[in-house]
Amino acid sequence: MREVNKQKAEAAAKRRMRSRLEFEAANPDYNFAESRADHFERLRHTEYEKLKETREAREAQEIEDRGLAANAEAARSLARTVPRTAAQALALLSFIRECEDAGDDITMTYNEDDAPAFMDILGSLEAFLRTQLN
Repeated sequence: MREVNKQKAEAAAKRRMRSRLEFEAANPDYNFAESRADHFERLRHTEYEKLKETREAREAQEIEDRGLAANAEAARSLARTVPRTAAQALALLSFIRECEDAGDDITMTYNEDDAPAFMDILGSLEAFLRTQLN
């Protein structure tokens, strides 16, 4: 059995050598060493680009997470504050609009007691309007 495997391996090696010799005869200017070096350079560059894209994606995700956390904290802070002037009420509504326009789902922000902060914001706006109308 070993002898058969050895013969098959030798036959395969001869076929590869014959193919390479035929290729070299047909392409006398082809340099295998340069081709192999080019291949490894392309491979190294490709791997570097993949690593760079992964790192950039991770950094972008971290920045986005920090931004979302800041928006959530701002929403919680605004939910605890009843506006006292029309300008404050307008700023509160503008904040909600900006968050929604940016794709942040502010309605899914929760306070420390697991109550929706958005409902507290609407409640504080309602309280402000009631004081203005009375």
